[in-house]
Amino acid sequence: MPAIAAAVRRRVLELAGGRCEYCRLPEDHSPSPFAVDHIKPRSREGEDEIDNLALCCAGCNGAEAHLNHFRTCRLTTAKLSQVEANPCP
Repeated sequence: MPAIAAAVRRRVLELAGGRCEYCRLPEDHSPSPFAVDHIKPRSREGEDEIDNLALCCAGCNGAEAHLNHFRTCRLTTAKLSQVEANPCP
């Protein structure tokens, strides 16, 4: 699986304002760097497009299997339409 391009990661970071898009934790308050998370997973044909990516702290990313529905409710308004169009099963 190819990594997210550095330029795309920087853009996701910029759009998220340096905060986890699920719990709003600032990245500079985290002991580990944030990940770029796919809203619609690659395994479900999600793409590496900005509208399908969210900045995600380790806590939210590590719990994603159990929190998919909760997390989608916490996304920024700009990405909410993408989630609604591709709901979790």
